[in-house]
Amino acid sequence: MRASPALLAVLLAVPACGFNPAGTSDGGDSGGDDDGDADVEVDAPVATDGRPGIDAVPPDARGPGRRKSITIDPARVDGTQSDFPVWVSIVDPAIGARAADNGSDLYFTTDDGTALVHELQRYVDAEGRVEAWVKLPTVDDTQPTRFYLVYGDPATTPSPMPASMVWTSSFHAVWHLDAASPATEPDSAGSRDATSSGGMNANNVVAAQLGRGLDFDGGNDQLAFTSGITGNGAHTVSAWVNQRATTNNDALVVFGNAACNQARWFHTRFEGATAATGFYCSDWANPGVDIQGDGWVLVHWVYSGAGAGRIFVNGALAAGPFNYPTPPLTSGTSGYIGNAPAGFGQNMGINATLDEVRIATAARSAGWIATEHTNQSAPATFYAVGAEE
Repeated sequence: MRASPALLAVLLAVPACGFNPAGTSDGGDSGGDDDGDADVEVDAPVATDGRPGIDAVPPDARGPGRRKSITIDPARVDGTQSDFPVWVSIVDPAIGARAADNGSDLYFTTDDGTALVHELQRYVDAEGRVEAWVKLPTVDDTQPTRFYLVYGDPATTPSPMPASMVWTSSFHAVWHLDAASPATEPDSAGSRDATSSGGMNANNVVAAQLGRGLDFDGGNDQLAFTSGITGNGAHTVSAWVNQRATTNNDALVVFGNAACNQARWFHTRFEGATAATGFYCSDWANPGVDIQGDGWVLVHWVYSGAGAGRIFVNGALAAGPFNYPTPPLTSGTSGYIGNAPAGFGQNMGINATLDEVRIATAARSAGWIATEHTNQSAPATFYAVGAEE
């Protein structure tokens, strides 16, 4: 039931209980009951550009809105990071009791009520489960960073924004691997959607580090995408990996041509019990980084663009810097996740479960990588969620 104009005027005059959900005048904290609709699980609604993750579904009114503060512990942040996508994972029945069944009235704001760009990855109404990526202008290790989850009043919900607006910090591609079927895995950063082959189907979709992920069988399973990286510029390739023991050369991400120094490849196992990286001919084959049987680990391969490479595991430097004999001259547009074409060798299928595969056209700093891991590995300790207001 929506409040009358007279009641709203009274509520707006009570600043002690007010909040500013969308950059408008402070509003009051008034009542509102669950409408009794059936609880449903809703994957990210469809945005106006056809991509998942944006609250563009027509709303279901449940009365005046509420909000909860989310305060990041500065001790969990390494340095100052700008335009940083924070993983938010909250389960709270109070949210399910008030938010629309499809989560279409969920959004995030700064402390002063300015709407924040976000990508809603999943909402489960029965649990009040919210899983989303929120781009924060700044997070740092000197003071708490506070923002808000707002829900329950579709009248204040901001206009939809493309998911790609979350991924503006030099992201070339971001695959959450969270689709219900792996036939097409959307690229949240842009237009590099990945398509599956090798017999992949819904059985490959499994629970993973952040929601769902894909299990690769070490054979022909793969995702193909169109790469736009050429030349010798910097990059960062990252993913959550649950690597099983194998004797294969397990390809995590490969892009470019199968010719000397025209490709870039990152294997989670290569010719022995170690991950490896390279440009095809100019390679780093023995960094001594073994992640087999370690459960879920976050791996980063950082190339500085000036010849040096580093491998990070779970937010910490694991190997490097390593100076490649010859810088890359990356050519071609072919890209693969979980496998590599025959030109790269034999038995390249990865024997692992993957989640959150990303490519960036920048050499991420150690602070950025450490903060990513702290946030994504244990979100409940990265921030504190306040009481309902």
